[in-house]
Formats: sequence, C-alpha cells, structure tokens
Amino acid sequence: MRQGNINANTATGNTLKDPNGNTHTSTASTSELKDKDGNTNTSTPTTNVLKDTNGNTNTSATTGTTYKDKDDNKTVVGPKEINISDKSGENTASLTNKDLLLNAKDPNTGVDKTSHVSGDKIAFTTTDEMEKK
Repeated sequence: MRQGNINANTATGNTLKDPNGNTHTSTASTSELKDKDGNTNTSTPTTNVLKDTNGNTNTSATTGTTYKDKDDNKTVVGPKEINISDKSGENTASLTNKDLLLNAKDPNTGVDKTSHVSGDKIAFTTTDEMEKK
C-alpha cells in the first residue's frame, strides 16, 4: 500500500482512503467510490449510480439508464425506447424503433402541441381547434 493510504477493515466492510481525500467503501452488497470533491459512484448487484456535486445523476439498472440533471430534466434510455422530459413533464420526446413523438405546451397559450413521425407519415396536432384549421 502507498505511503499515507489508510485501509480500515471491519467484519462488515472495508474502507480505503488516500491522502487526497478519495475513499472507497465496500460491503457485501455495495461498493462506493467518493472523490475528494464529493462526486460518488455507488454500485450494488442491480444498480450503479453516479452522482456529481452539481446535482446531476446517472442511474443504470437492468431495465435501462436514467440521466437527470440538476434542473430535473430527465432522459431515460430503456431497451426499446428513449424518453426525454423537462422538469415540468409538459415538454417531452419519445423515440422507439418505429415512432418519434414530440410533445410541448406553448408557454404563452398553454396549448398542448404534438408532432408524430411514424414510418412514412408525419402528423402535427394541437388541443386548440382553431390552430388545427
């Protein structure tokens, strides 16, 4: 072991610390890496969570990966679909192997608007009947 590193073992876990303030803590079910700035990487048998000190997270599991920024905008990448949404959930995009859906709420009028691309067709809709004509 390098000079200045600390290795603390207990019956339930192990903690390694270097002189720079970086740590690695492991138990039977969890492993956590934490750098001197407070960014973390936490792993369990089913998930892996990366979190930075700015509030951004990346959570990976067998069902997919979720990216969430400090402003609560989110992207979810699953096995067959990608979903993107803003904090309000009113503005979204969804992409599958056959469809692209874009949903947005007009901030001035509150009108929901949708664009849908599927195969050989493109559709634009709105909940405001006047805008449809």
